[in-house]
Amino acid sequence: MRGHVVAAASLWGHLGAGPHRCGAPPGPALRAGAGLDIFDHEPLADDHPPRTLPNVLVLPHLGHVTRRSDEGCFRHPVEDDVTAFLAGSPIRQLG
Repeated sequence: MRGHVVAAASLWGHLGAGPHRCGAPPGPALRAGAGLDIFDHEPLADDHPPRTLPNVLVLPHLGHVTRRSDEGCFRHPVEDDVTAFLAGSPIRQLG
């Protein structure tokens, strides 16, 4: 788990326990789930808890990547640089 913020054994226990009420008023139970992309030891063994829980999505180490994050990190800055260069006002110059 990233930075040991969460006790992994506790997380597996909670995710494996099924629907939770968490102090909610009477009604449908809350469903818990997780999408995880970093583990203490990789690759995970076939019988590692996240691989056996139906409410856990195990992702490669790029669970943070979305079209929106890619555009913000890559496309827009490159477009800005090219536009400025073509206008005769380069933003970044290596010297």
